[in-house]
Amino acid sequence: MSRSLLAVLLAVASLTLSLGAMAGPGSKEGPPPPPVKTPEWLTLDGYFRARGGLYINHDLDRGSTPSTGEPIFPIPPSGGQVMGSLDGRLRLDLGVHIGDAVSVHARIDALDNVAAGSTPEGYPRTRWTPMVWASPGAAPPSDGVNAFTDSIRLKRAYGQLLTPVGMLRVGRMGLPRWGLGMIAAGSDGLDDDFDDAVDRITFATSFRDHFLGAAFDINAIGPTTASSVGYPSGRAIDLELKDNVYTVSAGLGRDTADHAILRRAAAGKGTVDYGLYATYRWQLAEFPAFYLDGPAGQDQEWTTDDALQRKVKALAIDLWFRAHVGRLRVEFEGAFVRGRIGNAAMDAGLDVPPIDSTQYGGILQLELDARPAPLAFQLELGLASGDPAPGLGIAPPLEQVATAEGDLDGPQFHFNDDLSIDNLRFHPNHTVDVVFWRQIAGTVTDAFYARGELCWHAAPTLDVSVAGIPSWAVRPRSTPTGQPHYGGEVDLHLRWRPVDGFEWWTDVGVFFPGHALDNPDRELRAKPAVGMHTLLAFTY
Repeated sequence: MSRSLLAVLLAVASLTLSLGAMAGPGSKEGPPPPPVKTPEWLTLDGYFRARGGLYINHDLDRGSTPSTGEPIFPIPPSGGQVMGSLDGRLRLDLGVHIGDAVSVHARIDALDNVAAGSTPEGYPRTRWTPMVWASPGAAPPSDGVNAFTDSIRLKRAYGQLLTPVGMLRVGRMGLPRWGLGMIAAGSDGLDDDFDDAVDRITFATSFRDHFLGAAFDINAIGPTTASSVGYPSGRAIDLELKDNVYTVSAGLGRDTADHAILRRAAAGKGTVDYGLYATYRWQLAEFPAFYLDGPAGQDQEWTTDDALQRKVKALAIDLWFRAHVGRLRVEFEGAFVRGRIGNAAMDAGLDVPPIDSTQYGGILQLELDARPAPLAFQLELGLASGDPAPGLGIAPPLEQVATAEGDLDGPQFHFNDDLSIDNLRFHPNHTVDVVFWRQIAGTVTDAFYARGELCWHAAPTLDVSVAGIPSWAVRPRSTPTGQPHYGGEVDLHLRWRPVDGFEWWTDVGVFFPGHALDNPDRELRAKPAVGMHTLLAFTY
C-alpha cells in the first residue's frame, strides 16, 4: 500500500471517529463554541500647536566673529534688528491595543515647525504661478522640492508586550525623560522642538516600589544592500556589522506618581525618590564617505580600504534624587561622561591622535509652595562643564574646522595642540530662559547659572511668573573676551487654560549681556536683546 493511500485512509478514519464522538448514540454535547475574539481598540493623543515669536537684536549688535565673519545670530538683510516667526505642528500619537497585553504605537507629526507662508504655490515657480505674489494658496512641503522635510513624517513605531514579569518594547521609540531632563529630556512637552527617537529593544520591570530597565540601541549602521533601484533581496541587509554604533543602557530607581505624592502629603507624609542611570556607546569602524555622500552612497561599492578604525567608546552615569517634605521639594540630577574617539578623521586614509572627553554637570532645584497664599518660589542652580578652547562648542558650523579667540561657538578640539572635548551640553528641551540660552546659544554648556522664579496662581486657570537668570562661564578662556559673566536675563511667563483642551502661553524676555559677549577685536560692546514667544495649544 502506498504512503499516500495510507494517509488518506487514516484521515478518513480520524474524521469518522470525530463525527461519531460529536453526534453518535448517547452523545449529549454539541459542537464546540466559536473562539472568543480578543478585543481591540484604538487610542489617540496629541495636539495642534501654533507658535509665534519676535527676535529683537539677538546678534547683540556685537559685529561678526573672527572665524566665520558672521554675526552670532542671523540678522535681516535690510540691516534692521527685528525678525519674526510663526509655525505649527499637528501631532498624532496612535495606539492599537489588542487585549490588555499587546499594543502597537506610532507618532506622526504633520507640518512640523513649517514656517507660515514658506511653501506657497509658485515656489518653485510654475506656469500657473510664475511669481509668488500671485500664489493662490499654500502647497504641502516636500523634501527636496520646496522644503527640507516632508509635510508628514512618521517619527515612531514600536510594539509593546506586557508580560507577567515586565514590559517588552521593540521598534523605533522615543527616549524617556530622566530626572530633571538635563541629559534625557523627552519630547512630549507642548513647546519641545527636539524629538529624540531611537531603534531600541528594551525591557522594564518593577519590584518593591522600584523600577529596573535595560535597553539595547542600534544608533547607526553603514552601507547596506539597499540601492536606488530597490533591495536585491527584498530587504536591506547590513553589509558590515563592525561599523555599527551600539548603545546599552540600564536604570534602577523609584519614581512615585504625582497623585500618590499629593495623597501622602495630605496625610502628613514625605516622599523620597531616586534613581541611577548608566549608558555605554561604542563603534569599532566606520565608512566616513558613506555619511558624507548621503543616500547616494548606497549605490557605491565599498571595500576594506574605505573603512576607518574609529574606535569610539563613551560611558555616561546619571544620578537623580527627589524629596517632598511638606511644601518643599528638593530635586537634584548629576551626570558624569567619559569617552574617547580613537580616530576622529573624516578620510579613511588618515590616522589622527585620539580625542578624550571628560564632562560633568548638575542641576539642583528647590521649590516652596506658599499655600494658602497663591504663590510658589523656585530656585534652580545649574552647572555644565566647559572646555578651555575658544567658543562654547554647542553646534559649530560644519565647515568650521577650528576656533579663534573671539568666537562664540566652534569645535572644541584641534589636532595640533588640543585633544580633548570637555564641555557638557544640556539637552536643548531643558529650557532655562527665553533669549540667550534657548535662542542665541542653543542650550546650556560651559556655564553656571542661577534661576530664581516667583509664580502667582492668579486663578485656577491662570498662572503668572517672573524669573531672573544670571549666568557665568566655567572656563572664562572660552568666552569671546575671556571674561566670565555672560549676562543676566529677566523673563515674564503667562499661562492661561480657560477650558479643557486649550492652553495659551506667552513669554517675554530681556537679556542684558555681560562683558563675556563683547567683541574686543572690533571694540564693540554687546547690547541688550528682547524676545517674545507665544504658543496656542489644542490638546486631545
